[in-house]
Amino acid sequence: MVVQNGNKWGGIVMKTIVQYFLILISLIVASYLMGTATAKDKSEVLYLTFDDDKPKDLSPNKTPIANFNKPRKVVKGVVGKAWLFDDNTAVLIDHQVFNDAFQESTFSVWLKEPDKEGILYEEGGGTNGYAVTLVGGKVEFATRDGGNQTTIKANYPLDGKWHTVITVFDQGTMQLYIDGVLKKEQSKVAGIGGHGNEMGIGQVNGGSAGGVVPKFTGIMDEFRITRRALTEKEIQDMIKVIKDLLPVEQFQKISTTWGAIKI
Repeated sequence: MVVQNGNKWGGIVMKTIVQYFLILISLIVASYLMGTATAKDKSEVLYLTFDDDKPKDLSPNKTPIANFNKPRKVVKGVVGKAWLFDDNTAVLIDHQVFNDAFQESTFSVWLKEPDKEGILYEEGGGTNGYAVTLVGGKVEFATRDGGNQTTIKANYPLDGKWHTVITVFDQGTMQLYIDGVLKKEQSKVAGIGGHGNEMGIGQVNGGSAGGVVPKFTGIMDEFRITRRALTEKEIQDMIKVIKDLLPVEQFQKISTTWGAIKI
């Protein structure tokens, strides 16, 4: 009996040692990713982790966010926490960087269990602007220049799992990625002129969404905007970094993820 108890406790101790070892390895990997990261990309202008019920911009821009409606609930995210949006949830930003004209921009967000309709992100208005929406189960990426709208679309997989939506505007070319796969592309599009409306997340704000008005409902995480066009390799690497972290949530968000994949 004593031997059996000894074996039992020995097994528990060994299991505990293994668990701590795995956690240690996870922390080492996280430290390596952060340690090998270069300086933050200065063109990144907004990064919201949605880890708390009050949004905070972790980008170099450090955008002040005073106008927002709290999420229905803070829930488990793709890594760390995420916001569960309902009809009252939104983040509205009034900052000069989102009013300036641009020729390059990349938008990225992780979604889970979204409704078929809703505003993901929009800036600008009916004359000049940029918007990413869900319409009838499709992601729509729209740009407006001088009132002329160009829209590209792709099916969103409504299967209840995490998926990432990425849009790229690159010197007159629009690209729409779902889970790192290029689904649609449109070239010879004019750049985005200056626009004075506030930027909206989760609901229409400036009118650049081309008539789409439903508010976003569902889970949103890892919201990023950078005024640079990411390459396809950078996009795939970025997604891989997040997916590799999914089983290892001890170290929560890694705010230098994009920096770690710079080339």
